[in-house]
Amino acid sequence: LSWPNHMRELLEELHGSTARSTRFLATFTPTMLEAMRRNPQLGQLKLVGVCWDSRHVKVPHSINFNFQKRSFSTKIGDNAIVKLSATGLDAIQKFVYLTTASISPANTDESISRFLMDLEANQGIQGGFMALLWGLPGYFMVHEFDRGFKHFF
Repeated sequence: LSWPNHMRELLEELHGSTARSTRFLATFTPTMLEAMRRNPQLGQLKLVGVCWDSRHVKVPHSINFNFQKRSFSTKIGDNAIVKLSATGLDAIQKFVYLTTASISPANTDESISRFLMDLEANQGIQGGFMALLWGLPGYFMVHEFDRGFKHFF
């Protein structure tokens, strides 16, 4: 995604799936129009919705107990690695970021995202997670992160 043409192609696909979601358009178009009104230098913007969630992929058990304990996922009840995936509003995965061994319950979507942002900012990596968060000029990005299961009762 460090090449602008690749990023633009991805954002156009996401914009297409966003344009087909009437509920999403009704919810976020007023916010986008207000941003355009307050910032006329932005010009015309396209609304892009991105949904993020982690997926846990089962892996074989390790003979090393310490590693086995550190890769246990409460989400699937077994050892796993975690990938962070971005989908359009058509529920088709568009971007997958393989991240880490699962260390549930501490390995939440929020902690994964924070780790990726720190890694990219401190290591100078371009074209990854942060690039997709920012988007390109001409696109109004709305990101929805899965908040996970919250036990309220």
